[in-house]
Formats: sequence, structure tokens, C-alpha cells
Amino acid sequence: MSVVAPGSAVNEARFEAGRVMAKRLDLREFLLLLPVALLLGGCGGVSGPAPTSTGSPATEGSGAEAPDSVNDVVSDQFPGELGGVGGDESPAFAAIAIRNAAESPAAVTVLFAADGVQVHIAYVRVLPGTIVQVSSPAPANRIQINAVTDDGAIVLNRTFALGVDYELDEMIEFILEPNEGDHTDDGSADPGDGFAPPVFRVISVEIEGAVTAIGSTVRVQWEDEGGSPQSTVAFHLRSLSDVDSSSRGVQVSPQVALALDGINDEIRLVLSGIAAGEYELLAVVRDGTYQASVVAVPQMTLFRDPLNAPPTIRLLTPAQAITTSAANAFDVCWDDADSDSSAVVSLSLFRVMPSGESVSYALAGPLPEDPDGAADCVRVIPSQVIPGVYDLVATISDGVLSGVDRRERWIEIRGTETDHPPTLTLLAPAANVVTARGGAVSVSWHDDDSDSSAIISLMLDPDLSGDALDGNEVLLVSALAEDPDGAGNDDIRIGFPIGIAAGEYRLAGTIWDGRTSAVSFAAGRISITDGGSDGQSESPGVDAVWPLVDQRLRDGYGLTFGARFSNVASGDIGVRYFLKGVLAGETWSVDLLPVSTVLRNGSAFTWTADLSRISIPDEVRARGLEVRVQLYDGDRLVASDSAPGAVFIRRELVPLGIGGVLPDCDAHNGVPADARIEFGWVSGGSAVHDPANIVRFWLAKDGVWPPPLDDDRTHRIILLGAEQPGVVFNEAVPWEALTGMDPGLYTLIAEIHDPQFGEIIHAFTDRRIEICAVGRQGGGGLP
Repeated sequence: MSVVAPGSAVNEARFEAGRVMAKRLDLREFLLLLPVALLLGGCGGVSGPAPTSTGSPATEGSGAEAPDSVNDVVSDQFPGELGGVGGDESPAFAAIAIRNAAESPAAVTVLFAADGVQVHIAYVRVLPGTIVQVSSPAPANRIQINAVTDDGAIVLNRTFALGVDYELDEMIEFILEPNEGDHTDDGSADPGDGFAPPVFRVISVEIEGAVTAIGSTVRVQWEDEGGSPQSTVAFHLRSLSDVDSSSRGVQVSPQVALALDGINDEIRLVLSGIAAGEYELLAVVRDGTYQASVVAVPQMTLFRDPLNAPPTIRLLTPAQAITTSAANAFDVCWDDADSDSSAVVSLSLFRVMPSGESVSYALAGPLPEDPDGAADCVRVIPSQVIPGVYDLVATISDGVLSGVDRRERWIEIRGTETDHPPTLTLLAPAANVVTARGGAVSVSWHDDDSDSSAIISLMLDPDLSGDALDGNEVLLVSALAEDPDGAGNDDIRIGFPIGIAAGEYRLAGTIWDGRTSAVSFAAGRISITDGGSDGQSESPGVDAVWPLVDQRLRDGYGLTFGARFSNVASGDIGVRYFLKGVLAGETWSVDLLPVSTVLRNGSAFTWTADLSRISIPDEVRARGLEVRVQLYDGDRLVASDSAPGAVFIRRELVPLGIGGVLPDCDAHNGVPADARIEFGWVSGGSAVHDPANIVRFWLAKDGVWPPPLDDDRTHRIILLGAEQPGVVFNEAVPWEALTGMDPGLYTLIAEIHDPQFGEIIHAFTDRRIEICAVGRQGGGGLP
């Protein structure tokens, strides 16, 4: 076996993975433009059935004034500690502003890293026409973004490098736009300015020699990073005698999704179905719009071995793509040839999973090659295949040379109605363990999936809560096969990459059968340390503080935050945590954990504070609050740091009462000419710079909720409003808006659909509204 060097020292394929623009913005410029952009792009008018509405600041009568300029809003939203604004003592930081120019909300994960070590990760949801700003509490020389819109129009992965794409203390603007593509004068796609394409490098190619027989196997190893999750690679053999420079030759591999993680990947290629001659091996990288080629082997000679003719195979049926279930059988037919030996045939299904992992299921084989030259058939049942769309692959091998035929996206497996959900129980680590980056721990679990073959993934969860996954997990292993015997336990020893952030984690596992998934958490925690020190004696310090995500919260929710410490391995160091904001121009602060926590032999920790135990004034809820951490040696403060402006606590709607000119059903005097419903409310909201949620005001007969479908006589929306945190609204709804509703007692209900928290309901309980029957109104009835 020989190793053929790649075509050049570093082969790189760079191309655009979506129409993405990035440019540098000075932070102060961004802060001045942000409210204006939001006012222009995030606010729309709403109207109801002829209501009147008068808004006033919630602070009316208290002597406080509502912000009346852009600068007022900026200074309240982003305290002076944010990234060096307002003082030289603030550390350098990395920050990015994400603007969604698409038509669908986007789920975005932002990862900040310094020298390969993760220093901050944030998961944000960016609504159309809005901007979300994310900053790292510590300097970072690499920022990676993964973004997926709900409608799938944008799926991308983008990496920014310090000194190339941004500088510390500068704000990057990142725009999510649909991948429409620009074009040059000749009609070819033009990636435009500011894109960061994926990088593809061929590391090694192993073949029998520069001159090799048709039917031989080639092993290619490469690494890739950056770019978009849509990016794929396929390998082609291109004849050196081909005069068409745009020709890609013969494809000898399936489209393989790029992992984009900078870690080595490999594939084995069968050089079959081609004529003898001189070729170059190309890696063709695509993202659906753009493509580029990397030369893996500049020259190889393929010949037909006179002592061993390569076997061949050709799929015949299914003649077209089919859809079936895991319980149904279907026939696969082929013809094969191997004139000088006894080859064997195998059939399989191949698929690239959403995680990027490739999985293959054996359908039949090895089956003896039939030398009669006629078609052969076999009936297969994909009973252990999880639902999805697969390539059908036929392979023939004589032990030395091989042949392959493939039909891409040919078999769709659908789930059965009797699908039994899979189960997974992580058994080890059962106790807390400590290991260094680059170390390993033993993991064991029990799984069961009685009617299919599920896939298991294992990851580290920094949240420690053990109740849900939220996107900030560190994936360790994916596409592990569930053990179909259902008996006994499975185990694996997992190593931790050098680049993983030191800290405390909980091991999480997921199992997925294509329709249903389950999550399990190990009882023990895993503490990953830096693995030693340089021997210098330094004072204890706070290296970084972060909310694990930019958090939108409500009362009763847990506020999860973390900190990384240095030089606290010996002795007892106390730590206290505060939530800080601005109230009436003054700093407001409250203890998150009133009792000091003692740190021993650790470097990074996470905590969850119960907001129901904390009194937070309404005036600071919807603004950017910071988490501050202080280290004490006895009573002496030795270090302090904060994560600014990343916590937003929802302010709830407050009903102010019902009044107006209402009919008196007992007086039998009909409906007054100026009859109307009047009520007031203090608007809630998650943050002053978030898009406004729509508030629907309902009349619900007898207070019944939720409203029945298509029943306008007992449940009706009488007014639409928009949230503006802290603003008082006084509403008037004319009685005509109730025309056609059934007589009875009605409750006024405010309904809000918040993208973070779902449906929120507030009922006006001080008074109910009565719609009179015709006879009780002296014959007047409703208009």
C-alpha cells in the first residue's frame, strides 16, 4: 500500500455557502443604528374594530420620563460595561450582530473560541426583520455561526477569524439572506463580497500504486471546516485526455455531507465502471449553487488486469424510486458478470443522517454471483431500517477487485402506525468523575427499540439540569447503532477533544428511530480540567462569566449562568453572584445566591438561580441585565467580572380594570346609544428591542378557555394591540363590536403568543360583561 500525496501542499476549495454578507461596524455606530433599524423593520400597525387607544409611560405620575431619543434607549438597553463602552477597565471582547433578512424565523447558534477552547456559546432565535446582538464575555479569535430558518430556505455554517474578518472591540454585522445567488456577466454564479466559504483539504490517498487495476479500492482522507451544512463532496475520475476543462468525468462516490468540523474524514472508493486510461482524481465540493474542484491525485493509470477481469453489476429493479414501510417486502433485481472467478454480491441502503454521519443497512448478501448472465432477484424486508430516504447500492467483489452500482434517493422508508418509541437509559458514569481535556471516561447504557433499528448519540450538556436539551451541547458520538437484542448493556469509552472547554458537564444521550426520540442523562457529572498548570503562582481570578444562552425568562424560570475561574484549586475561595440592572438612572443589584459557594479544585462551573425567590422591579425586567460574579478570600474581594446585557426577564401584562357605558339588563331600558367597553392594561414584553408580540383581547362566555373553533357567537376577538413593555393603554371598544354574540356573562381575556414562551393568558377578573337577552332589554335587543 502506498500513499500518494495530494495535488498540492494545501488543496482548498472555497465557495459561497449562501448569500451572506459581513462587514465591520464600530460598536457605537451599531448601538446608534440598532433602535432605528428595529423601528423601521420590526414594527407594524395593528387595528381592531374601531377602538380608541391612548398610550402613556408606565412611570406617569412618578416624575420619571419616558426615553425620547435613540440615545436614551441605547444607554438603558446596554449598560456602560458592555464591551468597553464607558470605561477603559473593561476587557476586550468579540461581538456580532445578526440581522434576519429572510421571511422565516432563524435558529442561530454562535460559538466563540480562543485558541481552540470554547469561551462562550449562545443560542438565539432571530425573527424576520430584526437584529440580535451576541457578545462574548472574553476575547475570542474565532466565531462560528450555525443558522437554520424554519422554512429551510437558509441552512448555513460560517466561521469568522480574528484579524481577517473582525477585530476585538468591533461589532460584526452578519446578514441572513435567502440563497438567491448573484451572477456575473457570463451567467456563472458569483459569490460576491464578504463570504467565508468552506475549506476542503485532502490529506492522503492510499492506492495499490500509481498504476492500478480497474476495480481496485482507493482510500481518501480529508479535513473540512467552515461553510454551510448544505455542503457535500463527491469524488470523480476525470480523464487526462478530456479536452473539456469543465468536465467532471465519472462520479465514483455518493454525495457525502461535509462535517465542517476540522476533523479528519475518510471514504473508500471502488474504481469500477470506467475504461482503462490515465485519470486524475477530483474532489468536487458543492452546496447546491456553487461548486469547486480539488485535485486529490494528479495522475493515476488504470488498466484491466489480464489475470483478473473486474466483476461488474447493474441494478435493474426497482426501475424507479419507490416508497415502502419497514414491514413491507420489495424485490431487487440485477445482472452481474465475473468471467474468471466466483464473486459475491451484497445489497445495502445508504443514507447521510441529519447529523452528517453516513449509515448503511445490509439488505442481502453476500450472495454468490450467478455465472449464467441472466438477471437475478431477491426479496428484501427493511425491518430494521429507520424511516428516511436512502440510496440503493449493489456491490460485487471477487476479493481483490470490486464493482458497484448505485441509485441515489431510490428507496423511501416510512414509519409504521404501530411504531413503538425507543428507550434509552444512561447507566455510567453513575458517580462524579474528573478528567483532563484529552482524557476519556467509560460510558454504559441500556437501550430498547422493539420494532426498528434506532440511532444513538452521546453529548456533553453544560446546563447540568438534566431535564432538556437546548442546542448548546457538545456532540461526542453520533449514529451509534441500537443493540437489537434488547438484552444486556452496551458500553463505550469516550475521549474528550483537546479543544473542549474545561468545566462541569452532564452526559446526555438521545435515541431516534426516525419518528420518535428519547433523551437520557447520566447520574454522575463529568468535570473536565485544563490538565495542569505552568507552575506560576497567581491570584484567584474570574476569567469569564456567561449566561449559557442569551436568556428570555419569566418568573418561576431558572436563570442558568456560568463562570470560569483560575488559580482556585487550593484553599477555600468564596464566590457570590449578583443580577444587575439600571433603575431610575442608578445601578440596581440583587443577590442571586445569598449564601457563598466554596470552590474546590475546579475551574468552570454553572448555576441555576430560581427567579421566584428574587424580587425584580418591573422597570428593569425588560432591559439587558448582567450577571456579576465576585470572588472573596475571606472578606477580601479578590476578583470580579460580569456578563453584560444578556438576561431579559419578561414583564407580564397587568389588567387595570373594566368600565365604560354598559347596558343594565335588569333595568329593561335597552342599549344606550353610546354603549362601549372601556378597560386599561399595562403592557408586558420580553425586551424593549424585541419585536412586539400581538395582544388579542377576547370576550369568552362564562370564562371558558380555550375558545372553540369557528364559534364567533360565544368567543370573539374585540381588539388587537401590540406589546410595549411598561406602557399603559386605555382602550374603548364600541358595543357594536359585540353584534351577534349570544346573551350571557363574558370574561375579558388577553391572549399573547410569545415565540419564546408560547401562549400567555391574562384574565380581567374585577368585572364580567353581560350581554342581555332581547326580552331583558325592553325589546331593544342588540343592534
